Amino acid sequence: MTVYRPRGSGSPGTWAALAVAILLVVIGGKTETAEKSGSPTPAPWASRTSTEPVKAQVRSAGGLPVRGQPDPNAAQVGQLADNSWVDVACYTAGPPVVGRTGSSGVWVRVAPVDGVSGFVPDALLSTRGDIRTQVPAC
Repeated sequence: MTVYRPRGSGSPGTWAALAVAILLVVIGGKTETAEKSGSPTPAPWASRTSTEPVKAQVRSAGGLPVRGQPDPNAAQVGQLADNSWVDVACYTAGPPVVGRTGSSGVWVRVAPVDGVSGFVPDALLSTRGDIRTQVPAC
């Protein structure tokens, strides 16, 4: 590699350091590009196994009814307190429910709480992004 160095400007050590820095940037850029062309790195929760529970926080003033089916008109089988944490087992589709962040037709089955398992609308839970990428379908 030939480095152009005008006469009387800088020491040879400075120019050598600059050449090394440029070389590292070029090599580093190629490595980064190669990594980007491969498969995307999965989000931390996307690599979960079925034995690791996904936690969600209830965001419903006055509590959240747990339903026997993914439907707001289904029989209530339990109640979750606002700000409580639940383990999410799986997700399914159901009638849309309006929550703090908008409307969603995604419902989740919560792991047994006080011996009761059932469905709650995802729109009334706080999760780390799209729950459908974090747990399997029911």
